[in-house]
Amino acid sequence: YLIIINKNLKINNLIKLVTVFIFSSLSVPLIWYIRSFIITGNPIYPIFSKLEYLEVNNIAAPLSSNYFGINWNMFLPENMVVYSPLFFLGVIFLFLTFNKAIKHIKHFPLSIFFILLMLEQFIVKVDLGRYLLAWYTIAITIVSAGVFFIFEKNKLSRIIFICLFFVIFFYYFINTILILPYGLGWADKNAYLTRVLYRDNASYYDFDRLFNKWISDKDLVATDGIVGFYYADFNYIDIGFIFSKDKRSFDLLKEKKVTRLLIKGGDIEWFCKRLAIKGCSKEKVKLLATYPPDIKKYNLYSIEK
Repeated sequence: YLIIINKNLKINNLIKLVTVFIFSSLSVPLIWYIRSFIITGNPIYPIFSKLEYLEVNNIAAPLSSNYFGINWNMFLPENMVVYSPLFFLGVIFLFLTFNKAIKHIKHFPLSIFFILLMLEQFIVKVDLGRYLLAWYTIAITIVSAGVFFIFEKNKLSRIIFICLFFVIFFYYFINTILILPYGLGWADKNAYLTRVLYRDNASYYDFDRLFNKWISDKDLVATDGIVGFYYADFNYIDIGFIFSKDKRSFDLLKEKKVTRLLIKGGDIEWFCKRLAIKGCSKEKVKLLATYPPDIKKYNLYSIEK
């Protein structure tokens, strides 16, 4: 993008400009690249990593071919919900004033950046909507041209847009007020996060204060089915780093010095059967905590010696 918009610069100045931009951009996440390289040997982990997961796991080993292709994930409903309704209304306005708006848009260098970014997002597969936010930020600027011209043409559209804006504003404002007592410590934060994170379906949390009390600083917790550890104040290891395609003995947990086993999705018998772990049975573990008590979605066990 810098090369395109500065094509009239001398080659030496252009190289300096691009070099400064690259190094300044890398300086922000550099510490995380170094950390990933030290821990995994791959500075951009998990991209292009080749961890050996169990073949019965629903997670396939990442390969380079998984990252490139037509990214239809951009248009999945679960990704589109991160965008504001005002954005989609702006898209409609853009099409209604397309001829006039496009003449205005094409004179801005930002439109070139949008096209380049659009192409990148369309060929690099991403599964989560937050990875589209860079594209979304530029897209907002583009569609705002349609909003501008429709406002000039139709006063009713301006009223509709402003009304929708205030509806959205008050929706988020009221929701913020409702959760403010938890943030200020005036209400039971654990009760709130238990309710919210249980629906998250991916994160660890000390649900109803049932789990943390059983895990000490000396414990190593093997986890199955959990990918979010923001609230985990303990040492953990995913079972993908313990068991492999050819090694499925329950004794591997002890070899890795695992003292706790945290399963999301079922109990120990379900775990043993699903992964075909040899020598795995309920006699080799002790149930410490389960949540919720009716369906037992999260289960914490101690490894019996």
